[in-house]
Amino acid sequence: MFTRNRVSQLALGLVALQFCIASAADTERVRFEGVDNGRTAAFETAGPWMLDWSIRSDMPLMAVFDMRLHDAASGDFIGSLVELHGTGSGLKLFDQAGSYQIAIVANNVTWELEITEVSEEQAAQMKRLT
Repeated sequence: MFTRNRVSQLALGLVALQFCIASAADTERVRFEGVDNGRTAAFETAGPWMLDWSIRSDMPLMAVFDMRLHDAASGDFIGSLVELHGTGSGLKLFDQAGSYQIAIVANNVTWELEITEVSEEQAAQMKRLT
């Protein structure tokens, strides 16, 4: 259970994280959106990157969402990123540069993804805040 002080610290960390992302205006951003199943186009990152994802549904009790990361060149499965019943959103930081695709296996959802490259310094700051 979170104490009031811990909740305040988390809220401050999220505000700082949002500021850090917003200050990265000169970085490359790629957006993807879809309904139910889909696969993003290949995207390439030169360093650390942030995945900002959200899903909506008119039937949240029936919503199923599974997001999987794949190597774009080989198609090899790298790992599962999110498995969710219902709706939600989140941020995930990745350290590895590379060429990737994200596969979505979903029902009854509309999804949006935004990929943002971040500097090594921003990545380190985000890790300290979380």
